[in-house]
Amino acid sequence: MTRRNASQLHLQMGQETLYLLIALSWGAAITLLITLLAMQSRAVELQRNYDVVAERLTELGEDIPEPVQDGDIIDRPNDQPPIITLSDEDGFRFESGSASITSSFRESLTADVARQLVELGSLYDADVIEVIGHTDEEPYGSRPSNLDITLIGHINGESNPLRVSDNTGLGMARAAAVVNVLRATPGLEGFEIVALSAGQTQMTNGRIPTQQSGLADRTRRRIEIRLRRAR
Repeated sequence: MTRRNASQLHLQMGQETLYLLIALSWGAAITLLITLLAMQSRAVELQRNYDVVAERLTELGEDIPEPVQDGDIIDRPNDQPPIITLSDEDGFRFESGSASITSSFRESLTADVARQLVELGSLYDADVIEVIGHTDEEPYGSRPSNLDITLIGHINGESNPLRVSDNTGLGMARAAAVVNVLRATPGLEGFEIVALSAGQTQMTNGRIPTQQSGLADRTRRRIEIRLRRAR
């Protein structure tokens, strides 16, 4: 190979390398542009969801979190969604001494409550719904319980009835009843919905009672629904 041919070959190789670098740069630029457009679209969606939920929170008298501004990092690990409280006193009732949901309570769960959960889940990027059953301190009575052998199957859709022997069990049975309704409600399929019981151990202000009263109190008989991100 002559010196001239070698020089031409080197020039050709240099041009091909330059073209390859240009092509890679264009590919990276296009990928970055697509990513930025997707982020902008997500920010617009979050702002729209914020506006909807803010209006609803205003109706409920809750504090409204600060909206996401352009350039903010959309990551609020310390922010907690508002707790949805469904109180016996406000008409969210079970049959007396049981976990049977009244028809009006069921309708509220599948309509207004489900809509709130979808909106709040989107706003706070939450995918777990915790349903917590609370009772008062009125003694439930000495009845045999079957929760140890039937509860998990019941929460997973089996039709076996639950029998409870105390308020902690009653709170769990009522939470499980709400869970079953929510799991069957369209729009909530993307959530993990779990049942928990606080029994008679938590006042409406979140504090633990300082002494045992043993009294009936409708204000303490309630279902609380909380949202969080999966761990």
